[in-house]
Amino acid sequence: MKIHLIRHTKPDIAEGICYGQTDLDLLSSFDTEKEDVRSLLGSTEYGSVYSSPLKRCISLARYLTPDNDKLIIDDRLMELNFGNWEMMPWNEIDQTPEAIKWFDNYLNVPTPGGESFLQLLERVRHFIEDLKKNQSKDPVLIVTHLGVIRAFVSIITQADPREVFDLRVGFGKIHNMEIKI
Repeated sequence: MKIHLIRHTKPDIAEGICYGQTDLDLLSSFDTEKEDVRSLLGSTEYGSVYSSPLKRCISLARYLTPDNDKLIIDDRLMELNFGNWEMMPWNEIDQTPEAIKWFDNYLNVPTPGGESFLQLLERVRHFIEDLKKNQSKDPVLIVTHLGVIRAFVSIITQADPREVFDLRVGFGKIHNMEIKI
């Protein structure tokens, strides 16, 4: 099964702020960005479209899905929960004892009040298992976040989760993969 993972378009937030699962609005450039995404997708017909419930994803998913009956909102597609760090500047976070501990072992150590990357991987693994059970061979469109896209790559390619952090997917860009069913 082919899956097209789309990272949401640019959120309305200053650079350098940790925002994970915070439900942000989109920049005023969304109208242009959504058209760019549509042109990247071409005329592909999707069996279903999945989206994180956060506004920055669901706005794009609704635009790309003329048949809203195909749109499925799934909490497992949300970005990593950064807990107490949400909406704090990274430069205020990165030298704290909790951050040093997390950066040293982000796979296993959850953020204060949040989750670890292994917890995110587990969410995505369950999503992929359900997707395999419930899908035909039609392509699937998934509008989500960079951390989730990295989790998909790690799971599908069986790559060490630490290796996927080099993966860059820009806002409004697509990462295509195939899942064997």
